[in-house]
Amino acid sequence: MDTKPPDRTAEDELAQARRKTFSPGRMALQIAGFVGGVLLVAWCVRTAMQGADWSKLSGAGTGKLAALFGLSVLSTALNGWAFYVACPSVLRPDQARPGFLSLQGVNAAATLGNFAPLRLGMLERIAYHLRVDRMRAMQIAAWFAVLLASVLGPTAAAGVALVAGVTSLGPLILVMVIGSAVFTLMGQAVCIPLQRIRGIGPLAAAVAKGPTLYAATAIRVVDMLGIAARTFIAADIVGIALDFKGALVVSTAGGLASLGPLGRVGFREAGMALSAQVIAGTGFEGGLDAASAQLALVDSLGEVAVAATFGAVATLWLIMRVLRAGGQSRATPGHGG
Repeated sequence: MDTKPPDRTAEDELAQARRKTFSPGRMALQIAGFVGGVLLVAWCVRTAMQGADWSKLSGAGTGKLAALFGLSVLSTALNGWAFYVACPSVLRPDQARPGFLSLQGVNAAATLGNFAPLRLGMLERIAYHLRVDRMRAMQIAAWFAVLLASVLGPTAAAGVALVAGVTSLGPLILVMVIGSAVFTLMGQAVCIPLQRIRGIGPLAAAVAKGPTLYAATAIRVVDMLGIAARTFIAADIVGIALDFKGALVVSTAGGLASLGPLGRVGFREAGMALSAQVIAGTGFEGGLDAASAQLALVDSLGEVAVAATFGAVATLWLIMRVLRAGGQSRATPGHGG
């Protein structure tokens, strides 16, 4: 990749992103959300420790535990791949496409950063792509818009499968594939007239570009099914009778809960635990069910293990790349501050 240092505009946009991230109002909101998330995790842990049978985890066998870890690795890799295939929709003709392995590294670092308060994973992505890849802030925003659109189609398709009562794995996958394509096409149709609106036009234009969005959506379908398989295995470990459709609903609910503005920690676990209890039909008269809380925690074990293992190394790599690019910028005449 071209090692030419970023121009002053990239440095200004990075400074603006820092100011927004660390503004007093946003910091207060994010810290409050993080504290709330930690309390939600504590709630799940306390409930599971008091009423769940943890001997099932030790007796699960290495095969199932390895599957939890392996499916989490697959999900992280697929997420990085989705960023890779969606990138051409926002690049100028004179811009080089970021490398596949580089985007995997950025994604692994951001995955770990998302467990921290202040949405540090998002700031890590912005800093890397502004300084190292010399992209503009609007390009990165449009890139994120494409990735968000790639999630909405499969999520809507999963909702259709739930309403239609599809339970068999084959028909479920078929509904996911066809439904994702239909909802993605509908989303692109909505974005076509939005391209003329000031401010959101570049975002709508990126979403309206067919091939990249469809490729990213196909990856998201595989990712959602893989995460559902992880939830299915976790349910089997803790002894909850959950079919694959139920696992898809529970994992999707947890994923949507983690996309909120208050952060990922705790909200995903609470979303999974509550939705699992709804699927099981046990009711909430006695509060949160211990087995449902245990399911959410066991499912998150694989994700946390992968984030800690690969994310720590990737974060060190990302910091060095960003600092080196910043040092080159300051050392180049016309780029100093």
